[in-house]
Amino acid sequence: MTVPDHLFIRADASTRIGTGHVMRMIALAQAYQDRGGPVTMACATCPESVAQRVCHEEIACERLENCEPGSQTDWQHTIARAKSLGARWVVLDGYHFDLTYQRALREAGLRVLAVDDYGHCETWAADAVLNQNIFAPELKYQSEVEGCQFLLGTRFALLRREFRQAAGSHRFEAPDESCRRRREESHSVCVERDQSLLASAPTVQETPRPIHRLLVTLGGADPDNVTGRLLSTLNLLAEFRLEIKALVGGGNPHLEYLRQLTAASPHSIEVLHHVLDMPALYRWADGIISAGGSTCWEWLFYRLPAAVVCIADNQRPVIAGLVKHQLAMDLGWHENLDPTFVSAKLRGWLKCAGKHRPKPPANLAVDALGADRVATVLDGTHVWLRRASAGDAQLWFQWANDPAVRANGFHPDPVTWEVHQKWFEHHRLSPDSRLWIGFDILDKPMGYVRLHRRDNAAWEIGVAVDAAARNRGMGLRLVKLALQQFARENESATILARIKPANAASLKLFRAAGFADDSTRANPDCCVLVCKLINII
Repeated sequence: MTVPDHLFIRADASTRIGTGHVMRMIALAQAYQDRGGPVTMACATCPESVAQRVCHEEIACERLENCEPGSQTDWQHTIARAKSLGARWVVLDGYHFDLTYQRALREAGLRVLAVDDYGHCETWAADAVLNQNIFAPELKYQSEVEGCQFLLGTRFALLRREFRQAAGSHRFEAPDESCRRRREESHSVCVERDQSLLASAPTVQETPRPIHRLLVTLGGADPDNVTGRLLSTLNLLAEFRLEIKALVGGGNPHLEYLRQLTAASPHSIEVLHHVLDMPALYRWADGIISAGGSTCWEWLFYRLPAAVVCIADNQRPVIAGLVKHQLAMDLGWHENLDPTFVSAKLRGWLKCAGKHRPKPPANLAVDALGADRVATVLDGTHVWLRRASAGDAQLWFQWANDPAVRANGFHPDPVTWEVHQKWFEHHRLSPDSRLWIGFDILDKPMGYVRLHRRDNAAWEIGVAVDAAARNRGMGLRLVKLALQQFARENESATILARIKPANAASLKLFRAAGFADDSTRANPDCCVLVCKLINII
């Protein structure tokens, strides 16, 4: 199969600017990798521990030596390196990548995705602008580039692979609002069920309880030691006897002081350094105290009660948006954290916040699939996949009973709802099946891909495309993406496609995807095409 072009990312991290730019670029790089594309990230400044994290994710990490971030030397190096790698797109994440920098890249023939947080450019020279923040859709953006795509809001929040895997798990559902609207329009009988599903998703602990297990994280750098001041303030609340896990990033210079601080605390405090499994900590916690940066989209995905501290000016509108929608309590600016005042606010919050989980409106929800949406722009497929959830049964039922799907299947009779429900739930939860649904950048459902195990080595594949998306090569794109995703867990698998001899479109599709005819498995009524993932991925 065709490998996507190399993706070149330019981002920095330091004690001063924090680690958020690089960490969210890891999320975007992972989504691009999952689509089969190679990624290189270049940094002018980056703590060694953060660079190691980039390399740990199998992302090529390069350093720009003796280079002032955002300078002419910087963009000249970026242009030269991106072209040497054969990259078409360069992603810029940092406030020093200004209009001049963007213009230089585009004049060199490169396409630019610029990542923003607050509108640091009045005008952009980018092919796409991404702002994942809760208030982003309210901002006015303009670009010199005709047809620039503006990817705005929490739909595009960049969460790393471990969060996307949680979203695809049957134990942690993240229903898609666009699917709910689609089903609502044509199947009113499902509305009540869908609304209740959305109200309780994602599946988390809903039992009301005060906060006892508290996560504290103030970003990867925290040069002003806000973590230490908050832990000292929490020590004034001895009556709660909390279990606290304090996260310290690779750029934090106060690690030893924080460890000493825990010894005299009335709480049980564990200082964690270089954490790789963040989802495990979010599942553990009853609540969180965090800064107003990218971490907010992680705990909002898990719907944790939160108190937020502002540690940078660009976090002010994020926190204002969270407070406006009653998704967090604002503790104020980090330099003004008066222990008496803050401890009083936290005392009330600890007693009451655990009684309910924040429930953002559907247009502000975080589903951990934002990086997939952005990646569709970068590789040009304009389609992304997620694992099917319980709320997708009706949509899948529509596709399964589409006249064209039934005519091309080996069992042409319509499927009853009762039979479909049992089939869908069984295969959705089975370790021997994979069910994916494909969407475009606007979250319109495009079709499905399914895999079912036939024996220890072989899996059978099936695909169906929504009637409105046919004759555009969508089926091939869906199959390619599904095979790329499945290869990450089983690259040695053999994949079989069983197709009616008269179904010329499907035969053409799978041959284009790298499948070969297997006459030993075929018969007059069934063509069999086969591929080994290790040979085509």
